[in-house]
Amino acid sequence: MKLTYLEAGLGEIDADDRFFQLLPGMADALLMRSVARLGIVEPIHLQLRVGEESPAPRYRPVTGFRRLQAAAAAGLTRIPAMLLPRNWDDLQAYRWLVEQRGALRPFSPLEASHAIAALSGPLSLSREEILRTWFPLMGLAPNPKLFSLYAPLRLLEPELQSALAADELAMETAGAMASAEPAERLAFWQLSRTLRLGKNRQREFWLLLSDIERIDKASLPQLLAQPEWRSLLEEQNLTPSQKTDRFKNLLMTRRYPAYSATLARFESLLRSAKLPPELHLRPTPWFAGEEYTVDFSFSTPAEFTARLETLQEMQARGLIDQLTELT
Repeated sequence: MKLTYLEAGLGEIDADDRFFQLLPGMADALLMRSVARLGIVEPIHLQLRVGEESPAPRYRPVTGFRRLQAAAAAGLTRIPAMLLPRNWDDLQAYRWLVEQRGALRPFSPLEASHAIAALSGPLSLSREEILRTWFPLMGLAPNPKLFSLYAPLRLLEPELQSALAADELAMETAGAMASAEPAERLAFWQLSRTLRLGKNRQREFWLLLSDIERIDKASLPQLLAQPEWRSLLEEQNLTPSQKTDRFKNLLMTRRYPAYSATLARFESLLRSAKLPPELHLRPTPWFAGEEYTVDFSFSTPAEFTARLETLQEMQARGLIDQLTELT
């Protein structure tokens, strides 16, 4: 394979042709300053347009989309480039691109998503061919679950794609969000930013909200517009952590009203019992069983006796009977 070096005029390059771009995004400020000061140091790669009557633009960008944008912003008129072999069709050029990129590190989920779209769309390859031949070139296992998870990610809005690329948005949550309406996705992301949700909390809240939407037959923007929800999110005297805890309680109450009522009653009984920090009483998860677990710590016979007396006092006050009624 022989690449040809040339100085290409920016007017000869179709900067709007994004077919080969694996990870859409804008040039950052550092790159913009570097290109404005030093020009393009590393040549971009181009594909010659073949069989078109119009002489301009003559080239399609294959790599260097951000450098191309930075060069235009800097007012450059010509930039260094490497021209792919003229006899390569789009599939050969795309394979070269994937091999070059995959040799550096495995494709990110977003890169894989855009590659899947190009391979299964304009290049008309089957899912099986992409998994068998192209996923290994991307450094990915030929796993159909990965294909299903990654494929829709390119549908996310630029803001969400940027959050996913920056590891601020959970992969599983992003995959679930891709099948939702744009208004749903953006409303959830705004909620996530307001509450400063970590990736585990994002998944938890997305699942809860999705269930509540189905139960209430309402969209997420409609749910968030409810006075009770809106007032909590707009409360200025609460920290994001406090808002998150209260908002989760609100969601749990709406999604699991019976469980939430039982839990509230259980917590009320524990407060009434005034257990010392060395003594713990726990129900089964979700109150699914009839048993309770008690554990305590002690270092002297007197402390051991005190723990037993606390439990006996609970029984004398009828708190144990009330606890067993909950299950």
